[in-house]
Amino acid sequence: MDYDDPTQDLHIHMNKGYQLIDGEKAEQLLRFRHNNDGSSYPTEYGDNDYGRMRTQREFINETIKQTINIKNISKAPKIINSILNNIETNLDKKDLIPYLPRLAEFSTENIKSIQLPGKSEKYNDLWFFVYDKKSKINN
Repeated sequence: MDYDDPTQDLHIHMNKGYQLIDGEKAEQLLRFRHNNDGSSYPTEYGDNDYGRMRTQREFINETIKQTINIKNISKAPKIINSILNNIETNLDKKDLIPYLPRLAEFSTENIKSIQLPGKSEKYNDLWFFVYDKKSKINN
């Protein structure tokens, strides 16, 4: 991944392969669409925005898998505090406590995500996703 957009102060430079990433690299990974030379993800993965969305879904699943782990059960209150301090919700900590025992049973295999069928189309120099009502959604 090799991309620079000085107007956004966005610089994405990541090497191919398995690696442990920090928050800055995670942001680069999640914002990547294409390289400076215009190349992108392989078509079979989903190029440009489609590849970025797929990467974001897979990142969320992997983050959940690594966070909700039996070794992290003792860290659950700290994790809940961190979540509540960084999102806006009407849930209170006392509302979440009863769910803690369920963390041991949780599996990311039960998370389902899909991409609606459709295609990108350009109108007045702006790109839009146009949903294909006739196509069947694949799960």
